[in-house]
Amino acid sequence: MQQPIKNNLKFKPSAIKLFVLALSLMVINLDLARSDSKRLSNAEIAASLDRLAMDISDLKTQIANLTKTVNSLTAKDKESITKATLTTDINKLIEPLQLTMANLENRLNILSAEQANMQKRLNEVEQRTRYADSINFEILSQLVILENRLASLSNSISDYNSASQTDARQATNRSITSPGITYKDRYLNALSLHQKGKFEEAIALFRKLIADDPTNELADNAQYWIGESYYSMKQYQQAIIEFEKVRNFTNTDKDDDAQYKIGLCFKQMGDQKRAKDELEKLINLYPTSEYSESAKQLIK
Repeated sequence: MQQPIKNNLKFKPSAIKLFVLALSLMVINLDLARSDSKRLSNAEIAASLDRLAMDISDLKTQIANLTKTVNSLTAKDKESITKATLTTDINKLIEPLQLTMANLENRLNILSAEQANMQKRLNEVEQRTRYADSINFEILSQLVILENRLASLSNSISDYNSASQTDARQATNRSITSPGITYKDRYLNALSLHQKGKFEEAIALFRKLIADDPTNELADNAQYWIGESYYSMKQYQQAIIEFEKVRNFTNTDKDDDAQYKIGLCFKQMGDQKRAKDELEKLINLYPTSEYSESAKQLIK
């Protein structure tokens, strides 16, 4: 009596798998053939891989069912099937199935390579985007610095003209024989030092002016330019302290200037929330200030 067919043929699970795979792969190959004519997106590649995984899972189930069916055959059924017949039938299936499996493996490799390539391109795009954002931020920072320098120069010219007019009025009221340099001359000298980048010397002269006559109409300007000098030296914390002192001068016209620079100090220090609060304070307290529009742009 013949031994069970499973032992006679040394029937390997892979042979059964190949037999069943042939049926399902015909559908998969048709789907893949249609997709060859166009370039797949990353999402389509992922979907294809998911479908293949599901098909493989289904095949495993079918293989288990087939194995169960074969094992359930009666002894008479098993004896009626000859080894030669089974071998011939299986060989007929194996050859085209092996070709199909090779094509499928090749297609899977192509899909994997395509997905890797698209992921690489996506990473390159993300890197370029981050680089562009960095460049844009740098340009914005440079524009803010340039705007600040222009505003500082405009203020110094305005202060110079204002001081000249003040000196002209004072000249009509003082004696021709009045000795010594005037307050305005000392102020303009300090302002000149600031514009030349000699900030420490400028600060010393501005402080002396305030100490000598804190009620002079140029004293608040002197206090403001102390803050500007520290700002130019990037000593932002000290600059904030000096700008806040401007409010202590009665009838000052530099309060909105100082408030604007306080906001810029916090921005330069990286405290964006506090910078936004200070700039909004400028807009609310001084809605007609020449700096209101710039403040609105900065807090967008």
